[in-house]
Amino acid sequence: MSRILIVAFALVGAIVGAAFATGRESLIFYTSFGLKGTGGLIIATLLYAYFSMILVYIGQRFRNKTPHKALYALSGKPLGIVIDVVILLTMFSTGVAMIAGGGSILHQQFDLPFWQGSLLMAVITALTIMLNARKVVIAVGALTPFLLLFLIAICSYSLINNQTPLTELEPLVLKTKETLPGTLPNWLIAALNHVSFNMAVGAGMALVIGSCEKNPKHALLGGALGGLLIGGILLLGHFNLFTNIEAITASKAGKLIVADMPLLAITASLSPIVSWLMMLIIFGMIYNTSVSMFYVVSARFVPMETKQSKPFIVLLMAVALLLSSFGFTDVVGYLYPLMGYLGFILIGLLLYAPFKFRRKSI
Repeated sequence: MSRILIVAFALVGAIVGAAFATGRESLIFYTSFGLKGTGGLIIATLLYAYFSMILVYIGQRFRNKTPHKALYALSGKPLGIVIDVVILLTMFSTGVAMIAGGGSILHQQFDLPFWQGSLLMAVITALTIMLNARKVVIAVGALTPFLLLFLIAICSYSLINNQTPLTELEPLVLKTKETLPGTLPNWLIAALNHVSFNMAVGAGMALVIGSCEKNPKHALLGGALGGLLIGGILLLGHFNLFTNIEAITASKAGKLIVADMPLLAITASLSPIVSWLMMLIIFGMIYNTSVSMFYVVSARFVPMETKQSKPFIVLLMAVALLLSSFGFTDVVGYLYPLMGYLGFILIGLLLYAPFKFRRKSI
């Protein structure tokens, strides 16, 4: 049982990143669709369990291969290269969102210009990668389970203290859809898109996690449990946003405005101290996710810790900083769904994988 839990929690740590913690992902993909979004989340949870199980099992089955070579072995090299590119683009998009998120969180908490927070996040990300400050990343990464527990505690407290029926809150919740990009036409497409996006983001780590497990049964059960936990965390965040919709919205000149960092806005309504703690937690998770994404992308193009890696990292961060100027809300609202649609190629492979495993031994 302990091995199953290790696989499950490792998977949760790999996929549940900073955008989860801000509440922005849940708002765009689920909460903005009202109670129908809850149905989407239930479907997404089941899909997370299934696809996570398959990904971890593929990693276990091809444990002597690197993640991208495991995909090549399963899909063939031409399709494998396409999927590899989609995964890299998804990771880069996530990194761009983190740079934008650095600007949003400092603007929301301290009213600093967006570009200052984004520049700070880009600089500390680049320095961490170039100076190989692994101890910093490991330390922040090790705190992730505790940070998630804090987030769960805040969400649970907020839910327990809410007495308003969801049906009364739904009209205001549905109005938030007007403030978001129209990239997701309905609740079902949104749920499928979100699963696709996060499977692409977490594919590399899921394959690595599977490769570390010798027992196929542990890989399968651990992957499934991890997927269910991811869905459970999303459900908790979804209901937290739903029940605190008035705390994350405001009206300005007759126009509805939604906080860039909804969860930070909720904690601000509870206590200034809790809000400060939440700001530090989210900033730390944004930093950790940013370093992880850009390190992996950089490592696929240049040998790390060499002279040629530094100019590449600077160029990569400059491009990311430029794209982040569109703002956290638009980056998550446009780039994430776009990568989710591209990620359906990976989802197709994961649907096909069990049939290929049954047909022949590979």
